[in-house]
Amino acid sequence: LALATFYLGVENADEAKRLTEKVLAVDAARLPAETQIAAYQALGLANRLNFDLDAAAAAYAKALELNPASIVSRRSLAEMKRATGKTDEAVALYREILEKDAADSAARTGLVLSLFNAEKQSEAETELAKALEANPNNLFLLTGAAYWYAARNQSVKALEYAQKAVAAEPRYTWGQIALARALMLQKKPLEAEKALLAARQYGKFPTLDYELDAARLASGFYEEAAAELKKSFV
Repeated sequence: LALATFYLGVENADEAKRLTEKVLAVDAARLPAETQIAAYQALGLANRLNFDLDAAAAAYAKALELNPASIVSRRSLAEMKRATGKTDEAVALYREILEKDAADSAARTGLVLSLFNAEKQSEAETELAKALEANPNNLFLLTGAAYWYAARNQSVKALEYAQKAVAAEPRYTWGQIALARALMLQKKPLEAEKALLAARQYGKFPTLDYELDAARLASGFYEEAAAELKKSFV
């Protein structure tokens, strides 16, 4: 289990999963409950790193079954429910956490984003206001809200929350991407390109390349966009 934890730390999900499954193969009668719980939590994370979200949810559900009082297992399960589109189940889990600890920022963030994903905009915005009153610089909530508004062509709110996210942490590349998407909706591709070039100082990965070149394409820089896209896409 310790070795599995090490491999999780270096993001070698396959090796972590292999070792964790060895732990769980031990006769349950000889395996302490706390070890079983830790193993299922590690297995959940390994599956999450491999983007096997349903398997991750199943592992976290088993960990929660073994210890219903575990906030870590409940929150992790809620995140997987949200990631797989089971928003009502995610909302219920986040509310259970907040009933025990109203100050749990991660659960509050998850609740708001789940409500948005469930298209309950009014309720989500009410919870969003409460969450930001408690923590105005909640980076992941600001970025998530900006993405949601951008995906629904609500450019004014998308821009508002993306700007707040970037002000809170300019090195967070996804905040800059959300900002660029809002600017693109407002027909400002050159400003979007500027935001994405700022993000390039802190990250280099295909999604960022795609967003940058989409802005260049919208600006009419076709050759530059094509040349850059070839570096990441075939």
